[in-house]
Amino acid sequence: ITVLACGLSIIAVSLPTPKSSHRAALEKAEVTKREFGTLLRSLVRIYLGDFSMDSSNVFIRVQMYRNRLVANLQDMAGDVSYSWWEHFDRGSYADVRHMLGQHIQMSQKLVAGAEALESGLATDSRTDLDKRSKLIEDIKEPLLAVEGSMLKLFEEV
Repeated sequence: ITVLACGLSIIAVSLPTPKSSHRAALEKAEVTKREFGTLLRSLVRIYLGDFSMDSSNVFIRVQMYRNRLVANLQDMAGDVSYSWWEHFDRGSYADVRHMLGQHIQMSQKLVAGAEALESGLATDSRTDLDKRSKLIEDIKEPLLAVEGSMLKLFEEV
């Protein structure tokens, strides 16, 4: 019995300490949805030229949003990886954990796309402002409609 108790105590000590990782991951999923919405709205506003401050400051703010979103996604990935211990992936908890992992992967791809868009906007030479102004005038309403649909879809998921 002593050997069995020692063996079980070694196993128990080696298991991760449950720290409500499941709940923390769910909370971070909500935060990342809001942060991605802010990032997307900011990039659309930059593209449309709807900002009142210096463009370099706008890009610095977008970069800060993006970096914070990446950090939250990394923290969330850690929480998801440790959350199995809280419920042993029984029942719907395994499905929720899997979907949180999918949320992280999708969000990381979206952030990479946003980073590419940000890079393209930052290097935009804007040599022909008349053509750009006409293009922006033509696509502004459809682009805002697409932005609204994307935000709604991302927030409902």
